[in-house]
Amino acid sequence: MSLAPIPKRFKIATSEQESFPTTISNAIEWIVSLDDLCKSDIEEYAKYTELLSWFFEASRFSSCNLPGKPTYGAIKNSDLILFLPNGEHGPKIEQQLYSGKYITKAVIIRLRWVGGKKQVIQKITFNNLRIIEFQQNIQYITAFFQIKDKESDIETFSLEDGTSLGHKVSNLKFDST
Repeated sequence: MSLAPIPKRFKIATSEQESFPTTISNAIEWIVSLDDLCKSDIEEYAKYTELLSWFFEASRFSSCNLPGKPTYGAIKNSDLILFLPNGEHGPKIEQQLYSGKYITKAVIIRLRWVGGKKQVIQKITFNNLRIIEFQQNIQYITAFFQIKDKESDIETFSLEDGTSLGHKVSNLKFDST
């Protein structure tokens, strides 16, 4: 199987899209957990694995907005697509597809060096995921998920001293039956 083509109008979030780090303080890392299916040697992130890339899109479809006419809107979301390094989590994820069991929670974390230490600068949580497709090749795994709800939390930091400037949060529930 080959990697699923991503339509050209979509952007895939990867650390490669960031400018190439000139110092360790600019390096960005993405990691993901899928219930207890992943693991790592990093103590604080023992249930995570490296995330090579990922894709998710939400869009709004609305009726025309004419004066005096009612307007309606619907939110449509894509599947969540994760690109993971090939590893021992592969068979576990594949078994979830075969069994039809939901994954309770997937958490995508973006880490960055801020103020001399690694900080979580973005956390995206997807709840009640159903794996609908699994692809594997010699280097990576591609997993496609339907999701029920999503929350995104971005924390901003001062570049001078690394202090938190606050959180920006969005969340939405989907009906993806």
